[in-house]
Amino acid sequence: MKRSIFLILLALCFLLIFSASASSEEFVLNYANTGISDYAGPGGVVSVPGEIGGYPMYTLAMGTFKDADGVTELTIASPIHTLDSGAIDFLRTLTSVQLPDSLQIINSFNFRECDSLESVTVPAAVRFVGKSCFAFCDMLQSVTFLGDVPYFDGQCFEKLPDSFVCYVPDDLPDAYREVLPESISIQSSGNPSQKMDFIAPESAFDFDPATGTLLKYNEHAPVIEIPQTIGSVQVQTIGEDCFANLGRISYVIIPDGVERIADGAFAQDSRLVYVSCPDSLTEIGNRAFSGAFKGSY
Repeated sequence: MKRSIFLILLALCFLLIFSASASSEEFVLNYANTGISDYAGPGGVVSVPGEIGGYPMYTLAMGTFKDADGVTELTIASPIHTLDSGAIDFLRTLTSVQLPDSLQIINSFNFRECDSLESVTVPAAVRFVGKSCFAFCDMLQSVTFLGDVPYFDGQCFEKLPDSFVCYVPDDLPDAYREVLPESISIQSSGNPSQKMDFIAPESAFDFDPATGTLLKYNEHAPVIEIPQTIGSVQVQTIGEDCFANLGRISYVIIPDGVERIADGAFAQDSRLVYVSCPDSLTEIGNRAFSGAFKGSY
């Protein structure tokens, strides 16, 4: 009897291992093994893993699920934080999607012409919703936002059913009405907004207190609110190449008191879509945003 139970458990272990491997093989990783660039599975109910082959996944690349006929349900795991432009686009068989709490950036053309999709809940951490997201979806009845108002980059929620409703936190309906088209019905969700903190820790920077200059950012968060002071010293300058060549950075808030963005400060940040600059800013150096993705500044 014990031998029979052992053999059954062993068979189950092999089955689980095989299933996990088969699931991973449905996805193609990007060159840096930090995100998924393509889906090659059979469709149906699909779970996007947060880790493949020991590598954590952070992004879904452009076209990952574009025209992926047959995908009906989609669950995306943490720590994925960015949907690149058109990652989930023209997915006409998709009926439901579960987005992770880790999601912070929804770039342009996501959930466009997903004709069978009926509802979406947008996690509280999302700070940017790109152009033409949630557009031309014939069956979409609602999108529910859990957090503060993200930046909407235009033409979102176009050509939706007359019955479509945008549900927002009880404490923010007026704030959402200010940025969304008047044609969109906005209703309270019955819940307060979930607050998120994006201020980068002081330890994330190399800093020169003598000049108030950020020399180097040493982490990889997609959404960054730069602290106003470091060690009680006012940040005055974003130094040369401070944020350059960071493949994940997308959304930056520069605090009041910063007067200068030096040469190449954000150069070659290919996912950069939004930068909020303070009134105190007086100088932007050469190549400060050279090679950065054309977004909103």
